[in-house]
Amino acid sequence: MATNATDDDIAIVDSTYNIKLKDAISEKFTRDVTHPNILMRILQKYNSDVLIDVDIDYVKIKLEKDGRMTANEALLDRLYRYKNWFQCLLQAVKDDSIKLGFLEKEFQACKDDLDEQILAPTNEEIESSTMHP
Repeated sequence: MATNATDDDIAIVDSTYNIKLKDAISEKFTRDVTHPNILMRILQKYNSDVLIDVDIDYVKIKLEKDGRMTANEALLDRLYRYKNWFQCLLQAVKDDSIKLGFLEKEFQACKDDLDEQILAPTNEEIESSTMHP
């Protein structure tokens, strides 16, 4: 029996999409996440499958040795590899204990822009569809 995949299902499976989404939010994430240790705990609160102990330990070491921005880069680089990572991130930044709610709208806007770019037909596709009725 065939099932119909939704756009969200396809996006989760498509690692290229996840890389592009990670890249789209990377600057804001790296700059604006003030407490990666707290964010990691909140991420696990919303989805215990998102980060494993090795990821958390790695980010903590980066934070101690290289500082917050490098730790944020490491966290995002680990995070995007998990299924449902983006929805979990949106929930986590809205959490009152971290006070990063403004990032939810910014991250969602980045995703919306990416989706629009991906779904927008190229000039070649437009020309092709108008030439062949």
